[in-house]
Amino acid sequence: MKEVFALEIARRTVRIALHDRGAADCFPEPLRPCPGEEYDVSLSDREMIRSREMYSLAETDAIREYKMLLWPTADYLLETGASIVHCVSIDWHGRAWLLCAPSGTGKTTQFLRWRQVGGYDVRMINGDMSAVSMESDGRILVWDTPWRGKECWIGDPGPVPLGGVIFLEQAEHNELLRLNPGNELHRIVKGISGRPRTEHAARMFAALADGILRHPVWLLKNRGDAASAQMALDAIRAEGSADE
Repeated sequence: MKEVFALEIARRTVRIALHDRGAADCFPEPLRPCPGEEYDVSLSDREMIRSREMYSLAETDAIREYKMLLWPTADYLLETGASIVHCVSIDWHGRAWLLCAPSGTGKTTQFLRWRQVGGYDVRMINGDMSAVSMESDGRILVWDTPWRGKECWIGDPGPVPLGGVIFLEQAEHNELLRLNPGNELHRIVKGISGRPRTEHAARMFAALADGILRHPVWLLKNRGDAASAQMALDAIRAEGSADE
């Protein structure tokens, strides 16, 4: 029989049934044992087998299960108006900024450059997979999740109100472009890890993507240096001054 544990993400409770009891120990914070046999998320036997194809055989089944649980958890969260976005999320002066780019294209480097330029006013929320929620008042909030990337940054758990989104591209020269959010839906849809399984979840998915894109959106073509981080922080500061 699978053991069931409760995981808290974005003030939502997700009941997870585990094949391997040891997977509970892979989560950064302890999971709470959940009485009964009912659960919201679990991997199928087929998905457990697939995990051995996706991840190194040097890893244990417990570690692979922990990693694979990201996607069904993101799917489930959509039912509640939240999901998980592949990004580095940063808290700067009380606003969250999502640095979005494919793996290996400099999200962590850019965070380090922001920290170099902005000091400890720049705080990590999550280094790889951030939770984003739409609240009843329409606000978009950003939260930490147990999936923090290979660096395992321990950051601000949130919630932090969303400030905006910065898409990253590597380039030989630094350039910051303000984008029309209406043209960037494909980028955000690609970054949201959850996929709707019901009509309600599909509506939540659309509302969440729309809510994110109601915030400022930039494209930062960058060399991964301090100058590119300064360029981004200057734009954010100017945006805040314009709103005052």
